[in-house]
Parts: sequence; structure tokens; C-alpha cells
Amino acid sequence: MTDEVIAPEKKKRLTFMERQAARMARYEVEIAARKAAERAQWIAEMDAMGDRFGVCYFIGWAGDLVKIGYSSALAQRFGTICRDTPFKIGLMATAAGGRDRERHYHRRFEEHRAFGEWFERCPEIEAEIERLAATAFHAEVCAARGFVPAYPQGRAA
Repeated sequence: MTDEVIAPEKKKRLTFMERQAARMARYEVEIAARKAAERAQWIAEMDAMGDRFGVCYFIGWAGDLVKIGYSSALAQRFGTICRDTPFKIGLMATAAGGRDRERHYHRRFEEHRAFGEWFERCPEIEAEIERLAATAFHAEVCAARGFVPAYPQGRAA
């Protein structure tokens, strides 16, 4: 196979609309990359805060719902939820950042909201729970408050 050199006059000239579409596609990729980098930086900053602004938590049970909330008194909040919930629940994951982190997750998983702070399990939520459950922060929260980590058990087989 030989490499052909196409003379400039024989190259197809792009129309104005094709050039605009290509620019927009490049712009959208650039914006998506910038947003992903900003979100990663924001999450790193939240993780560095520790629990001074409260703890964002994921609580679940053997069914298909997960509660995403926050509390500055996690042990008390968990006790209240256990008392008010008719099924056995477990602390699946925790994250630093309190209310801001909770809002972030509520917006991020909005399309999976069942009602209030309860969300239907989906691969995205499961992946985030798995990621958070493996962090040192979650291990420290569980150890300091006497929780037995509930992930991955608690998921219906």
C-alpha cells in the first residue's frame, strides 16, 4: 500500500456547520474533563476534612434501597434509624464532608431517588459504596463508634 498525498485543492472542504460541530464537540470534551477534574479535587478536599463537619453515610438493608444522609452524631442517628426502620439495616459506607457531601450524592444519584433520602440501588451507587467502604476514613469511623462494617453483606443474594 502506498501513501498518497492529496493535493489541497482535492481535499474536501468542510462547511461552516461541520467546522462549528467539530469545535463544539472539542469544547464539550474539554468541559467534561474540566468538570471531572473539579469534582475529583472537591472530593479530595472533602476527604481531607475529616469528620469535623459531620459524616455522610450510606445505610442499607437486604432490599433494594440505600439511605444517603449525614450526621454530626452518627451513633445516635444510626440508633434512631434502626428504631424507626422495620428491617435490619447496616452502615455500608461513610465519607467526610457532612451536609455538602450528602448534597453532592443526592444530586449525583437523583435519577435513582425512591423517596426522601432513600435511593434505589444501582451500579453507580454500589461502586461508590464499595469505594468508600475501602477507605481508611470509613474504617476509623467504624472503629471509633463501635460499628461493624456492613458492606458487602446486607445485599440480597
